[in-house]
Amino acid sequence: MADSLESLEPKRPLHDAKDTLIICLKTFFSTHEEFTWSPNSKESKISITDAFPLDKDVKDSFPCIAVQRHPFAWRSGHLNQTVYNNLQDRHSGLDLLKGSFSCLCASTLGLESERLAEDVFLFFTRYRNIIAAKGLFDISDLVIGDESVRKAGSDTDVVVVPVKIGVTTENSWTVVESGNSLEDFAIRFNSIN
Repeated sequence: MADSLESLEPKRPLHDAKDTLIICLKTFFSTHEEFTWSPNSKESKISITDAFPLDKDVKDSFPCIAVQRHPFAWRSGHLNQTVYNNLQDRHSGLDLLKGSFSCLCASTLGLESERLAEDVFLFFTRYRNIIAAKGLFDISDLVIGDESVRKAGSDTDVVVVPVKIGVTTENSWTVVESGNSLEDFAIRFNSIN
């Protein structure tokens, strides 16, 4: 039987990497003395999300950390690496992807944004090995950016301090000898286009 794809559902390495960052930040801030995060939004003193909160009651939405993804690319020399597992008689593929995220630390108070950004920076510095074990193989190029003032609503200014984090993550898949053949996949792909 011809080689086939185990699943036509795409893996989501960028989404998974972003989720890993958000979960790690929530875990860290759940015991933070000043900016305590809680799954109960009424008890939480900080919002940690993948987008800026733009609620009608803007002042209750800050301080916050919004995780933003930047471009990713295949890491040079690691495109389409394959490994053969003789116990399972399978070939697995592995691509390493390199890119970055920004943790946009925002508050209506400038000094609060700065303290929050510094805590995020120190968190990734101190716990990078633990975070790497959760799926982000390499954390590098940590940078605290310039603060900027943004409008949040008609009369509220928000101070944003980005913490940029370079990461390397993986995309893996397995080729098996069952299910739909690659020829069937090609026929279905051509019929869609």
